Amino acid sequence: MTLYRYKAFDKAGIIHKGTIEASSLETLRNSLCAQNLSLVSHSRDLPFFFQRRPSPKVLMNICLHLEQFENAGIPLIESLEELRKTQSSQKLK
Repeated sequence: MTLYRYKAFDKAGIIHKGTIEASSLETLRNSLCAQNLSLVSHSRDLPFFFQRRPSPKVLMNICLHLEQFENAGIPLIESLEELRKTQSSQKLK
């Protein structure tokens, strides 16, 4: 079974996004049809370890911020929570 990310709309025209496991594109369409959804677009959802990694610049920025938090005496857990709040990338959160 493959994990698909999809965008579909219902009879009211409302767009729905999500992920669903299906063995083929036809199975994906049938599953969405059973939920009264029409497929607009789809893509295979890659496991986390196959997704793009953060750039070296982003990693360097995170390390510098962690160092500043450590030098200020802020506990690691609080530092990570603050970094999570300021990150724009959902993958890094």
